[in-house]
Amino acid sequence: MVLSVRDPAKWWDSMNATVYPARTMLPAWMPRVLRPTREYLEMTDRLIWDGLFGGRFEDRDHAIGVFEDHVAEVQASLPPERLLTFDVAEGWGPLCGFLGVDPPPQPFPRLNDTAKMRRWISTTRVTTRVGPALAAAGAAAYGAARVTSRRRPVRAART
Repeated sequence: MVLSVRDPAKWWDSMNATVYPARTMLPAWMPRVLRPTREYLEMTDRLIWDGLFGGRFEDRDHAIGVFEDHVAEVQASLPPERLLTFDVAEGWGPLCGFLGVDPPPQPFPRLNDTAKMRRWISTTRVTTRVGPALAAAGAAAYGAARVTSRRRPVRAART
């Protein structure tokens, strides 16, 4: 088993700046209208934010304590030879060594950076709020144009 870890304070800072605010990136109407979205948000609140963190994720010390307790619990539950406690900052070496494979030639991926995640959250917030308004305005303009075109008098053809 591979247990992915990182510096607990940096973990909380990253989660607090990205994953935790992602809960509120959608407009309030969306979960009310889209049942799967509502069910997903309710599940993550129930299991993670209210469950695992007891509704206290914003309490930095409490959340870090939960993180550290989880790491300790996993480490205590398995023999060391069956568990790799792995920090991705270490790259391919420890992971490939534990799995008994050669490291791949490409660099270790670095995909979940805070700046990219924050941009994604901001973009989602804007598009899920502005997009429906633009669609409604476009539909209204289209409807108005159709009504107006029906009301125009028919002109006699000139000869």
